[in-house]
Amino acid sequence: MSFNYSVDEMPDFDQKWGNFPSDGKMYCVPTAYTNVMAFLSQNGSANLWRRLPSYAPGHSPKYSVQNIQYNIGIMADYMDTDAEDGTGFSDALDGIEDFVDDRFWGNWYSRSCSNDDTITLNKLKNHFEMKRIGAICYGRYERDNPNDSNSYDRMGGHCMTVVGLKINGSNATINTHDPNNDSNRTTQAATEIKINDAKNFSLKTDGDWRNGICISQSGGKVRMIDSYIIFSPMQVLHYDEVSCAITASSQQQNGSGGSPEKDIKTINVKNIAGRVNNLVMDAENTVAYFTSKDKKGIWKLSLSNMKVELINDALQPDSIAVSDEDGEIYASKDNKLFLLSDDKIVKEVAVFNEKTEAMTFDFKNRKLLAVSATEGRIALIDRIKKTEIIAIPKLTPNGKIVATINPKTGILHLMENSKKQIHGYTLANRKFKGVVVEELQTNGLISNLHVNDKSVFAAADNGKLQFFNATGKKINIPGWENYAVGELFKVSRNYNPIHPEIITTKKWKN
Repeated sequence: MSFNYSVDEMPDFDQKWGNFPSDGKMYCVPTAYTNVMAFLSQNGSANLWRRLPSYAPGHSPKYSVQNIQYNIGIMADYMDTDAEDGTGFSDALDGIEDFVDDRFWGNWYSRSCSNDDTITLNKLKNHFEMKRIGAICYGRYERDNPNDSNSYDRMGGHCMTVVGLKINGSNATINTHDPNNDSNRTTQAATEIKINDAKNFSLKTDGDWRNGICISQSGGKVRMIDSYIIFSPMQVLHYDEVSCAITASSQQQNGSGGSPEKDIKTINVKNIAGRVNNLVMDAENTVAYFTSKDKKGIWKLSLSNMKVELINDALQPDSIAVSDEDGEIYASKDNKLFLLSDDKIVKEVAVFNEKTEAMTFDFKNRKLLAVSATEGRIALIDRIKKTEIIAIPKLTPNGKIVATINPKTGILHLMENSKKQIHGYTLANRKFKGVVVEELQTNGLISNLHVNDKSVFAAADNGKLQFFNATGKKINIPGWENYAVGELFKVSRNYNPIHPEIITTKKWKN
């Protein structure tokens, strides 16, 4: 495998300033992400960078020492950075979420190497193939039990902004802007991380397994990439039922300055699969999966190059859903639920009394939701495949429905094609909320989109992207009004799919 990614004009600020607590020695995380915010501000998102008031010293130019310190300080406040302990990973996640929400900016994705998450070089490659930007953190681990070669303590870590990734066979080089490089406090040379024989590394900390990318290993010491946060502009995926074409649209921030350009890629799948039945994106929105109304099969579509791969030809599912696990796809057929694992083997995981008409994955609670309109039931299936059946008021019998869940509100939205209505059901208290939106011409497609805490879900109304709050009132999102999406669409989630509430890594410090 050969791959070469680089991003130009990424700022490179230093973390060490005399007016920060402890001279900023523990400020690598807010500094690494301040680099990213400055880059985005150069490319169409000016509100991600703050200048001092005009009467304050050092308010001009944009990257004066005073303005750099000002912005790093703002990010550190959002992330609850501690002068002695640094920034916890979940604090960084909470901080980024609040920071971009307050400034009306878009999509971001994160991974840690704990809580059953795995960080791989291929995942980073998939993001950077989409011309995304972000930062990585590595941990310094030391073996703590001579009787257990897998048991380690995390002694600290460091965070750096990624400006390049080169892969040649099993070797890789990650180019970074290192906040701890003091050669120049505002413009520094890139720092290389060399990874020979790139492979994943697993270790235990406090009894929990962590799975990351090993940078170096010597004796009882390991340096391992154990978290990252990647930023992506808006991304839309839609299917034209007439031409049988899938189109992926995204905005590209390539360092050229000015407004982001729209990148549009299209593939006609008529000769591959015929008419598309289901179209879903993965948790990190780097690939999509689709099924056919005409043929058996589940196909994988790379959103970076629009290449299609048939990953299984044993089923012709009624509906599919993808989880946040590596390569896990759920498929329903009649009254049976199947799991397609990364080894492409189909396993039957549940049998119900009725047909499943729609499925969606709850990323916050990590449960699959299988909905039956015929019997008015929802099956909640957790990670160990334990199934709980709950009743909901009956929807239209045998009517095509689409389901999507908002992880912040816990509301399951159900779209009925026959009635052109969207219903809301609160899973927490098991209450039906009635009709949320009536007579919406969605063609059966809805999606949750968390934009600066204002919208609960989005829908395509007569080919235009529209946003609605919990009461069904239409709202406007700056820059996204009347976005044309085509007949079928999926919108990438604007929240972190691996939500901080399910990550117990408060003690991770960098």
